Amino acid sequence: MSTEIEDKKFGVVDQPVQNKGTDYLKLKNSAVALCRFIKYTPTPMTIGIQGSWGTGKTSLLNMIEDQIELDNKSKNFVHIKINAWEHSLLSRPEETLFKIVNDILSNIPGTNKGIKNHSKSLLKQATRLGAATMGAAISNVAEDILTSENTIRDLKKDVEKTLSSAPFEKAIIYIDDLDRINPPDAVAILELLKNIFDLNKCIFVLAIDYEVVVKGLRSKYNEQSSDNEYEYRAFFDKIIQLPFQMPISQYSIGEYVKGLMEKINYFMEDELDDKKDIKEIEFIVKNTIGENPRSIKRLINYLSLIQILQKQENQNFESKEERMMLFAILSLQIAYPDIYSVIERDPLFKVDLSLTEDYSQWDDDVAFKHTHLQEEGSSDEEKNKFDNELARAKERESEIYDDDGTTITEKLYDEPWEQALFRICYTKKQLRSNADNVSRFLNYFYDTFMEVSEDDKDESIDRKKMYANNIDLYLKTLNISSVTSVSSGQESVAKPKKNAPKIHDGLETYFQSLTDQNKFQRFYNDESKTLLEHFDNEVRKLFSSEFNEGIVFSMISDNGVSYNFENKKGGKFLNIDGGYLKLADRNLFQKISEERYQEFENHTYYLDIDLLKPSTAYKGLCKKALGYSPFQTLEPRTGEFYTVRCFTKEHINKFLKSGLIERSKTARELFQKFTQKQIKNKTKGSIAHVRIFKNKQDYKKIISKELINYYKEVKL
Repeated sequence: MSTEIEDKKFGVVDQPVQNKGTDYLKLKNSAVALCRFIKYTPTPMTIGIQGSWGTGKTSLLNMIEDQIELDNKSKNFVHIKINAWEHSLLSRPEETLFKIVNDILSNIPGTNKGIKNHSKSLLKQATRLGAATMGAAISNVAEDILTSENTIRDLKKDVEKTLSSAPFEKAIIYIDDLDRINPPDAVAILELLKNIFDLNKCIFVLAIDYEVVVKGLRSKYNEQSSDNEYEYRAFFDKIIQLPFQMPISQYSIGEYVKGLMEKINYFMEDELDDKKDIKEIEFIVKNTIGENPRSIKRLINYLSLIQILQKQENQNFESKEERMMLFAILSLQIAYPDIYSVIERDPLFKVDLSLTEDYSQWDDDVAFKHTHLQEEGSSDEEKNKFDNELARAKERESEIYDDDGTTITEKLYDEPWEQALFRICYTKKQLRSNADNVSRFLNYFYDTFMEVSEDDKDESIDRKKMYANNIDLYLKTLNISSVTSVSSGQESVAKPKKNAPKIHDGLETYFQSLTDQNKFQRFYNDESKTLLEHFDNEVRKLFSSEFNEGIVFSMISDNGVSYNFENKKGGKFLNIDGGYLKLADRNLFQKISEERYQEFENHTYYLDIDLLKPSTAYKGLCKKALGYSPFQTLEPRTGEFYTVRCFTKEHINKFLKSGLIERSKTARELFQKFTQKQIKNKTKGSIAHVRIFKNKQDYKKIISKELINYYKEVKL
């Protein structure tokens, strides 16, 4: 790429194609066809140019006008252009309605004073009525005026008379930006225009999104369903005689994006292969930002800005592949900011473990960190629905772009990292509907930019080193892309509950987080830190096969380490965190003896291990196995957990050999078959009676009594 960037090639303007402008979207054929239809169609006629926001509707309106002028040298057509959104600025809805009508009438040649007076009268009446019915729907205001005497009827007669003797063949009225105003207001405008201008010589060309009409009609027909679909469609058909869908599927998106990138010198002309690279660009765009020109222009401006920043730092991109990688990452960032945010936190979604031991890929634990199991819902029915959706997803196949320019067919969710992606996407409606696109894109991205092919038999190539270089380049490019991220540094896909603890990747980051917050000494010293590491290591040995199979997993947060049965809500059976003897504990020892307190002076730090109770007899089992009684946990105040406090490695080892952890894990596994309501009502399961103390002080009194017994019984 050139080291010099031309001054006039920074970014692209998000503006429609102006009159006689360049047709980047190749809309000329559509414009010519609609122009000829308008020229020869009888009137009145309303044409609806349909498409979502940013798909080029305004550009097509401008091109239709240009084409009519080009084909019609006699100038016997009148063009009236109305921007509904501009009229709505600083106006009440009812004023917007009649400002549009007034603007149309003012631009019809030959409009007499009587028509203008009628129009002004309507505007005043609408404003007065709207003020008198403050808060009423605009559709109600419009309906009141439409049914009133000597208003619309007289205006329509005067307009009809003017048009019949007008020195032009047709008045073509272009209404744009209806989809930028409140949907019910847009529907009211459509109805009013239909009532006033359903006249000879009038042709309306409306830039409209059908979804806006649907939203605007909900107050009339309730939520759209199969039962009332006819009413929705009948209204649309009554207003619009010729619907025309923006041909976005026919856009030459690869050529369009290639041209824009060359325009800003991101790629030099002839640097991209006409067929292979254009096909790759199309694959990226279609699976991320889609074929919406507005989103594409935003992407080009991102590339332009980063290009300037890189030049300022003397960090120009070294290769075409590096620039294509950045193009792909930014496409993902714009289309799916939540997924980009997840990747920022956990960038290596897929890893070839045969080539590196330094990284791990996405799995259920990573998904849990970002979703907190929201994908499984809060009931058995919602959980079953998700499981069925995931099972179906595992069987889905799709074509994925290969780096040799061909496509290959692969399953989208047969690997653990893809199933983690499915869980993450499932938590949000927009992501759920686009999960397959995200999976296709990430598979393409890994295969193209990160994978080291096994087919390469050249023994001189160090595949591990090449793989490490690929990862380094990816991480570097990801970091470069963060400057344009609106979600960079924000929370991940599923927002944790308010005041939810921070999730950590491992014990090392957990201890570092506490240190950074100046909290480490509130919970640990070096000895208790080592005890926790020892305990975690032994639990992983105890359930090694279950950990490998995903039956048991751990989560590390600011609240310590929890161990859970399967990826299920309410799956925790064990939790451990640190603490130290506080003044409150000293006060408890006063109820025992000063000598007893002195025994603990060299053991001020401890680990609290919270165990799920399998039954009400669990307290006795603990005392029999350990030689001392457990006590109720402070949180949650439900009686479901007991706490065992360990001061020494001997305490930890005795606890690990007691079989108590296995009992709690088995109990959690059994309880998963029943609802929490059944367990709490003691109709199913054998869990201890659950009681919630609304008064925290009362609960603390119970714990204090049990702690006194514990300190009497425990031996150091």
